[in-house]
Amino acid sequence: MKKLVVLLLLALPILLFAQDGAEATDGFSMGGAISTVTINDETYTSIRLMPELAIWKFGIGLDVDLLIDGEGNIREEDWDDWEDYVNKFYYLRFAQRTDPFYFKIGGIRGYTLGNGLIMDNYSNMLHYPNIKQIGLYTGFNAYSIANLGGEVFTSNITENDILGARVRLNPFYYTAIPWLDNLMVAASVATDINQYNAILDTDGDKVPDQFDAFPGEKEYAADTDDDGKPDQIDEDSDGDGRYDFDEDFYNDYWQNYVNSTFDWDTYLAILNQAGVYEEFADTINPEKLGENDATVVGLDYELPLFPMNVDWSNPPVFYIAHYAEYAKIIDYGDGIIFPGFKFIWNISENIFKLTSNLEYRIFNDEFVPGYFDALYDDQRARIKTVGDSLAIVLKEDTLKDVAASNGWYGKIRLDLFQFLYGSVAYQHMTADKNVNDFDAYQSIWANAGVNLDIIPVVKDASIGYSQTNVDKIRHIQDENAYIYGQVKAQVAPNTDLVGKYQVYWNDLNQDGVIKGAEETTESYTIGVEFRF
Repeated sequence: MKKLVVLLLLALPILLFAQDGAEATDGFSMGGAISTVTINDETYTSIRLMPELAIWKFGIGLDVDLLIDGEGNIREEDWDDWEDYVNKFYYLRFAQRTDPFYFKIGGIRGYTLGNGLIMDNYSNMLHYPNIKQIGLYTGFNAYSIANLGGEVFTSNITENDILGARVRLNPFYYTAIPWLDNLMVAASVATDINQYNAILDTDGDKVPDQFDAFPGEKEYAADTDDDGKPDQIDEDSDGDGRYDFDEDFYNDYWQNYVNSTFDWDTYLAILNQAGVYEEFADTINPEKLGENDATVVGLDYELPLFPMNVDWSNPPVFYIAHYAEYAKIIDYGDGIIFPGFKFIWNISENIFKLTSNLEYRIFNDEFVPGYFDALYDDQRARIKTVGDSLAIVLKEDTLKDVAASNGWYGKIRLDLFQFLYGSVAYQHMTADKNVNDFDAYQSIWANAGVNLDIIPVVKDASIGYSQTNVDKIRHIQDENAYIYGQVKAQVAPNTDLVGKYQVYWNDLNQDGVIKGAEETTESYTIGVEFRF
């Protein structure tokens, strides 16, 4: 049965492709990679197959990673739970976010709510493929009913850790008031139900693996003397040469393990007289994961300036609008965009599109824009060195060091002939007061890509970089920075070699300098994509 399910998963895109006829030829691709991985000291051959298919407004992608041991058997742990089968889906989508109804389930990159004060380019694929999350967003656009629209989002349908929602409408849609009849207002919310869920806890005992001496055994966590025996069943847990006094434990120990003619009371008296036990052992108490949510709410509006009357189902070639947005991090600070302006010149998606934004931003203490951003899955909870020990630091803990600020944000993006695209955005905020030597908060985002079908071998290449909310952009490496890139090269007819790269950093010892491999997270992915 298990092998049948595997075959069906692999065959599904091909079966759908066969039903669609010749027009679907360009809509099917097959990616894959072969590598060697080691899990729990056992080596496996990894065969990753990633078929993708697009039919009409539907798209489907699978990510089937077959781990095969030295005897040719598929690793059963990857196929013994319903969640394992869900995780074989890379994505399933229908339509786009501007269509009357749409959804996408699976890997989600670059998800934004509103103008980005709440959620800005969030991705549930930061740790992909090591950690697969099956996310979901779905929504509707009833343009003819007061431009009513709404959507909901979850980063992982099995955990529902990070959730978002948005609703919008034109309140003056049925009036004849110039301009205002096209005024769009919206409300958004995003929440992380428990930031501590970002910390790895394999056995579910609420003790992080990095603090857990037995990360695979739920009933045990502490081993004070590091002798391989859990404190709960260690007769000398602190390793000082004296037995830990626990009458229940020793009574059981006596009855089951001690071969002696003495009774329990006599044995206890002998231990007492010899001075070889202690009533209070000096043992460690591992830090346990708690519960702490993070929530951001917001309101925004957009007012078309040219043209004043907009058919939202058929956007104009030229579009200029004014907008504003307010966001509040619950229990912390708030911020506002006012005024904001956007300009869109869209001759055709295949020919030329230029988009630009200019905003004035005002932020109060303990507020950062885009709290849920591309690096959020790494930053929501981190294990840091505090003094001589490790401690869990939540992203919201860093807000107390953020001072009120105000300044400008600008962005421009160009798409040209489906050949070249690129964007750059910059934010410069002047702080109202000096906090941790921060007189300003700077951010930069940039990405560029080219489609090189006109050049032999190399087909396309792209690269992106971001660094956010730093006092000054001095170094490429920063724990608020992120680099990603991709190169696709043709190695044979209908066959491409695809390489992907990403890197981000974590200042573990909080010395302000990134150094050493332990503070750098890099991932490389190399695969083969086939076109039929």
